[in-house]
Amino acid sequence: MATSERTTGERHGARSAPPRAGARRVELAGLLVASLAVLVGLVRLGEARAETFRRADAALASGRLVDLGRLSRPQALLPLLEPVFADPTERRFAAGRIAAFAET
Repeated sequence: MATSERTTGERHGARSAPPRAGARRVELAGLLVASLAVLVGLVRLGEARAETFRRADAALASGRLVDLGRLSRPQALLPLLEPVFADPTERRFAAGRIAAFAET
């Protein structure tokens, strides 16, 4: 194996020249544009999630949506299950099963 008297810094310095100022400006501009695009995407995502939460709150307030964690009795589900189960017996059974699942 051959050895060299040069240091690591000398070997690396001989191979590459320092980047030009123009190349650094292009890289900085690209970095700024990419950062701005990510920031805009995050802001839009936050706005969309906030709108989803506003809709969920409105649905909870109007009774179209039920918080199963606060469900006190299965009868609260009966009006919501009416479009799904035409038979009242099936509706009561499904409400009971949903309430039992929500308790666990």
